[in-house]
Amino acid sequence: MSSLRRTATRDASGPVAAPSQADVVKFARVYTLHRGDLDRLGRLLGLSPAMLRDRPPRNATEFATALLAGDYTGDTTELRRKLLRKRLSIDLSAMAPQLKPTTTREAVAEADPDAIRAAARAYGAAGGDLATLAGLCRVPQHLLEISRPKDAEDFARK
Repeated sequence: MSSLRRTATRDASGPVAAPSQADVVKFARVYTLHRGDLDRLGRLLGLSPAMLRDRPPRNATEFATALLAGDYTGDTTELRRKLLRKRLSIDLSAMAPQLKPTTTREAVAEADPDAIRAAARAYGAAGGDLATLAGLCRVPQHLLEISRPKDAEDFARK
């Protein structure tokens, strides 16, 4: 004689079969046993307390039915994103009063005319040779080649 027991296999009709009444009763008892404490139920069943609080059940049967339907499992990645956004929003709101208002001024400044003349003289002294200019100005030569100057004035303004 075999020690295996016979079981009835349920067939899903549609995307997900409805939970059996026996399963609903079992999880409803768990809910009742823990007096509907969502945090405790979350820890016990490995569920997210946040998801339980987002859709709190009205009673034990509703809890069991929603649990067995997968309503409290959810996508943990999306849940974490949601929690992060919520946390950022809270933190930013808390920090806002501590931020000082400021004004930003944009200034368009011309280079000093003496500096422009000095750079133009350096270009002339180097004879427009970029390798020599790179050494004089301590600038990588490839940067000068990217924006090759046309003449001494162009070099000085760049």
